[in-house]
Amino acid sequence: MAVRPIPRPRVPRVGRPHGRFTQHRRLDRLKETLEGNPAGLSLDDLSLLLRVTHRSVRRYLNELSLIVELESIATAPGGANLWRIKPSERGRAVLLRRTQAYGLLLGRRMLEGLKGSAFVEELDLAQTQILLVAQRPVRAPSRNESTTDARLEERFFYAPAELRNYTTRVEDFDALLHATSELRPIRYVLAERRATHTRAQPFLPFAVIVHRGTVYVIGENPASTERSVLMLDRMGHVEIETTERFEVPPDFDASMYLHGEFGVIAPTEKPIDVLIEFDASAATFLRNRRVHPTQKVAIASDGRMRLSLRLPNLDCIRPWLLSFGPRAKVVGPVELAVQMAEQLKQAIALYTDE
Repeated sequence: MAVRPIPRPRVPRVGRPHGRFTQHRRLDRLKETLEGNPAGLSLDDLSLLLRVTHRSVRRYLNELSLIVELESIATAPGGANLWRIKPSERGRAVLLRRTQAYGLLLGRRMLEGLKGSAFVEELDLAQTQILLVAQRPVRAPSRNESTTDARLEERFFYAPAELRNYTTRVEDFDALLHATSELRPIRYVLAERRATHTRAQPFLPFAVIVHRGTVYVIGENPASTERSVLMLDRMGHVEIETTERFEVPPDFDASMYLHGEFGVIAPTEKPIDVLIEFDASAATFLRNRRVHPTQKVAIASDGRMRLSLRLPNLDCIRPWLLSFGPRAKVVGPVELAVQMAEQLKQAIALYTDE
């Protein structure tokens, strides 16, 4: 009978592990470990943790120091130093790869209309730091990581809908955002009533949303508990009630107010079902677009498309439908079809009347 050799126990091999992003995973693990050990760890400890030599540990520490401040603490004369993240940096630093940095820089232009507000200034400081990470040379890039800088931030970005110019309202925006984050009531006067010295109205801001270049606030009147959506454009000077606080109701869901192409609208108890038929040319444009969270699409063999939606009211969809002209037909409800026919007649009259 042949003697079988005793199998060796399976233990992790020293050296570079298999798979992608291994160097980055080690950096991530190194940072997480140092975050969890505020007193610091020796080179021996880190070498065992990462299963690499002291020389490699020093290389990883040098790489990590480009992103977060590290310090070496002497424990005893002649003893091994301990490496740690500076106390002022722990919990704040985020380890980023170049590709991740460019992803975060994608929306740098989103809030240009709010330049001058404290919020945007703070955001600019953070984005400047992220830009430094994106432009930092990469010694040994991973397979899917960008290898050169080449000012990609100027050639890869998100172009949002043009934000309204709020440069004269930055203080009101900051107050609104601060009140929302701190759960403090506000008082405001409708912009068109400022000259009449109307008494300021109280409001509890639950959420702030920037949609298609317009700033909205969702909340409720504390006296009536009626929830509503307000545009910053229609609000006069915003004041914070610094001595009071409120709680956001547990049933509040800001996503219920988002209606895609049709704006930010308060939900209703009885939403309206809408069915629209588009010709083949309009269907080509709409086929891969999501105009509303509730939409359902049916395509006919000749290319026509039927789009069904559930909306809080009919006012929000009429301007969008008018943009399609003769390429869209309202199938239901009848009320919307009649309204669209009347508006189209009025538009035709503008071109036919002498």
